[in-house]
Amino acid sequence: MNRFQFGGYTVVLCASMLACQSQAGLVGQPAQFTWLEGSSTRDASSFLVSSALVEYYWSSNPGELWAAFSIDFRESSMVLSFDSGGGPPGTIVQWTFFGSNQFTLSIPTSMAFSAFTFGSSSNVANLSASDLSFVNNALTIDMSGVVLQQPGATFTLNYTTVPTPSGVALLFGCGLARFGRKRRC
Repeated sequence: MNRFQFGGYTVVLCASMLACQSQAGLVGQPAQFTWLEGSSTRDASSFLVSSALVEYYWSSNPGELWAAFSIDFRESSMVLSFDSGGGPPGTIVQWTFFGSNQFTLSIPTSMAFSAFTFGSSSNVANLSASDLSFVNNALTIDMSGVVLQQPGATFTLNYTTVPTPSGVALLFGCGLARFGRKRRC
């Protein structure tokens, strides 16, 4: 009878690698958001992606008016929401990204973005699929000329993340561990 025996260290190593790779979702992972205006960093923020909290918030208060937007990064989507107010009754404040503006989301190098689609959009002008680009673990959105037309403006981007080849190689190695050294009785 042919039996495979694993050493205690092999079992613990494989179990820990499998647990890490099977939980390779974006929630709970560290991420970095950067807003470039021209070649200068307008704002940057590091955070853990949460399923319960908004990860990024920015506001401006020129005089009586105010404008703010938030970005909520989720397991498989990103939602930008805009709000504004102040001024005389009936005043509608909109936000336009003049000049060169880029938003970049970077996730851990053990993960990579594999696909993007527009989920939905409401009261957002000049944003299209050509404004999206991604390379490995970084998503860039060209916000130049994008207009958030009124309070409640929102857009959603859906994405898919996958473990990088190094993570997959670890899993493959665990699968081959059983064919390693055999003890003969």
